[in-house]
Amino acid sequence: MTAITQQHGTGAALSQSWLLAKRNLVTLTRRPDVITFIVIQPIMFTLLFVYVFGGAIQVPGVTYVNFLMPGVIVQTLAFDAPVTAIGLNDDLSKGVLDRFRSLPISRSAVLVGRLIADSIRGLGVLALIIGVGYLVGFRFDDGVVSALGAVVLAWLFAIGIAWGSAIVGMSVPNPEAVQAAVFTALFPIVFVSSIFVPLQTMPGWLQPVAQHNPMTRVADAVRALSLDDADRIAVGLGAAVAGKVWIALAWSLGLIAVFVPLAVRRYRHLT
Repeated sequence: MTAITQQHGTGAALSQSWLLAKRNLVTLTRRPDVITFIVIQPIMFTLLFVYVFGGAIQVPGVTYVNFLMPGVIVQTLAFDAPVTAIGLNDDLSKGVLDRFRSLPISRSAVLVGRLIADSIRGLGVLALIIGVGYLVGFRFDDGVVSALGAVVLAWLFAIGIAWGSAIVGMSVPNPEAVQAAVFTALFPIVFVSSIFVPLQTMPGWLQPVAQHNPMTRVADAVRALSLDDADRIAVGLGAAVAGKVWIALAWSLGLIAVFVPLAVRRYRHLT
């Protein structure tokens, strides 16, 4: 923090943001409980659904692991979002945010630094879950470009979710309340979607709800970019991929466009 001086302008704001991002990453390495949660949770969900529930779930025309893993990638990044909220809440409860606001630095640097650190952490989580997926048989069958597109799409969606949780982190009194609030909101959105099972297996009245769920939109787009043409058609995604990608991209960028200004506004009005 000693490197932060009284400077103004975009360059200074970016430099200050990067310093705070590094501070957040270093702080994370000193939180073994959070690191354990980040690492264990995606591995647990993958093994649970592949080896425990997977035998009872049939997806015609495609192996269940190839249907499941794109959804698990999206679910893992969504469940990683509370780390952003908990980090902000922890800084707030310890008075760290008040100290930042008293420093001669850009008001946006604190939240942009958090965004950079969480984005880097999200890439690490993505690499982890894809690696686990490959160990249990998952493959990107539509080539490298489509695989990269799937990764970027899931990553952008995760950034949007993280900033929504940041608002919660700055609005509730303690980390326990943060976890309860964020997971209460995430659980129905994650499980009433196509992440784990095809929509056709749900009751008829529930299918339209799940169909228009943003988790379904993003999971289906990542799935469409992961499967080859034959498997895509077999699971009901059709041959065209672009439409699904554009809808998922619109959701991801829309969440970022809405939640980042709201988070900045909430930060500026902290008491």
